[in-house]
Amino acid sequence: MKLCKKCKKKVANKAKICRYCGADVSKAKIIKTDANKMKKEPVKKTQTEEAKDIKIENKTVEKNIEIQETKSTKKESAKNIKKIYDIIKEKSIQIFKIIKKYIIVFIKFIIKILKKIFNKIKINIKKLDQKIKEKEEHKKLKPIEENISKKSGIVTDTLAPKEEVSYETTKGIPIIVPVTFEKEEKIDLKKDFKKLKERIKTFIEKQKKKTEERKLKRQELKELREKQKLEKQKEEQISEEKPDIEEVDEDEYEGISIKKVLLFILILLILASLIFVFAKKISFHHDNEPQTKITEKNMGKTFNMNEAILYKGIKYKVTKAETSEGTEYRKPKEGNEYIVVTIHFENQSKEKQKYSYRNWKMSNSKDEEKSRIFTPINVETALYSGTLVVASEKDGSLVFEQPKNDEDLVLNFYSDQQLLEIEKEKALIEKENKETEESGEEKVEAKQVEKREPIFRIRIKTSKKDMQEKSETEA
Repeated sequence: MKLCKKCKKKVANKAKICRYCGADVSKAKIIKTDANKMKKEPVKKTQTEEAKDIKIENKTVEKNIEIQETKSTKKESAKNIKKIYDIIKEKSIQIFKIIKKYIIVFIKFIIKILKKIFNKIKINIKKLDQKIKEKEEHKKLKPIEENISKKSGIVTDTLAPKEEVSYETTKGIPIIVPVTFEKEEKIDLKKDFKKLKERIKTFIEKQKKKTEERKLKRQELKELREKQKLEKQKEEQISEEKPDIEEVDEDEYEGISIKKVLLFILILLILASLIFVFAKKISFHHDNEPQTKITEKNMGKTFNMNEAILYKGIKYKVTKAETSEGTEYRKPKEGNEYIVVTIHFENQSKEKQKYSYRNWKMSNSKDEEKSRIFTPINVETALYSGTLVVASEKDGSLVFEQPKNDEDLVLNFYSDQQLLEIEKEKALIEKENKETEESGEEKVEAKQVEKREPIFRIRIKTSKKDMQEKSETEA
């Protein structure tokens, strides 16, 4: 028995690859058994039994590798989900900051408009108060002015009762003549004029005081505005180094109506929502390369390398094809060579998608179709079966054994349904062959599975770069 250095499990002496982990075991040391066990003669196995053992080992290797791959796909899916969440979070934060800036500017603008309106209301109230006071003073002076006639010089007593008066004119000069007086009293004109003069003086002095007070208030307002302008200039100089949200000037927004401002805010909100909706699509589809979608019309179409093909939500693309002569431990048959094909997968659908190496087969110029081979050349990049999470990507490689310098190599892709149908036909043919052998009838020409058209084909052009050095370093 041999011990694998990687997983430290026992393997058969003739085995070259570990059936548990797939590592190279050709150079591993053989463990000696006990003497009693050595006495027993080893049973010789036929070629068919050895072939069965090799098939069983390959199947176990495949199962162990699939288990490892499922674990790796889960880790990759978690990483991809985190990346998508971070991208959405960053973009939502940016949009929120932009909206916040415009909302602050709008609030400041509304506050300044309201201040203007309140100031105008105060000024109108003051003007009304002044007019009312002037009317009251004018009413007080009216009865005195009515009792005095500027030209005649005769005054009627306001305290005397009402009496009938007849007016006569001599050369256009009006004369007031009392008709009937119960009581007549003489009034001193000098005293009345003095009182009028005093009242007029007091009224004029009050108006002068008010005008002086208004002038002082205006001067104070001008000084305050100048101070505010100086403070704004200082703040702008500081903000040039660290720019912040600009303050709204009153003069700039005097002509702007409230309707225009509301329309501007609505447009900004609509744009922000559109950006948020298309953020996912932008994050998921970074590349804008052309890709052909496979339908019933273009089924079986042939493509070239580095052409994107979309089938059932998965984008396929063959990026590289290289030749190899194998390693010291495993080489191709004479006249053949290994062809290593790397394939790029990308899930562009909204659900998880499965992938497998069984869907791929390669045909050559001799109309021979071969499936992939397990070798230590591509241990790290080998493609097995697994699942792709939404918006995830994967690169994997497949190895095929083909004749040297064959220029008509084509990589065929089959669906899962086609593979099931082929397996069923093979099982039926095997049953028929066994029945004929048991019955002892003469052998008829062996039946073959009918060839089916693949879903799409890819022409492969190999580069003559040898991968032997890579495999030796990996081993």
